Amino acid sequence: MEADPTAHRDLTQEDHQIHLWTDRYRGSELLFQPSIIGLESAGLTEALEIIFSQLRRHQVHKLLQNVVILGGNTLTPGFDERIRHELTMLCDTGT
Repeated sequence: MEADPTAHRDLTQEDHQIHLWTDRYRGSELLFQPSIIGLESAGLTEALEIIFSQLRRHQVHKLLQNVVILGGNTLTPGFDERIRHELTMLCDTGT
């Protein structure tokens, strides 16, 4: 005898859980690596590198004093640290 699909069962703790694996962070990572989904365009770091390469060093330093991080993706845990790291790496490479 097959189980009746319309029959009710007692709920367990697992019925009230939402599993968030790496998918939670992939949306923000697309800003840095659009190639993840097959886009052949510059990520955020590469775009910043292109912009910085067109400026004089003192202009880059002035620009970096006025960085504002806002928007939905910035709410992802660690996003601001990632931006800080990427900007530091760009500045350390002489851009």
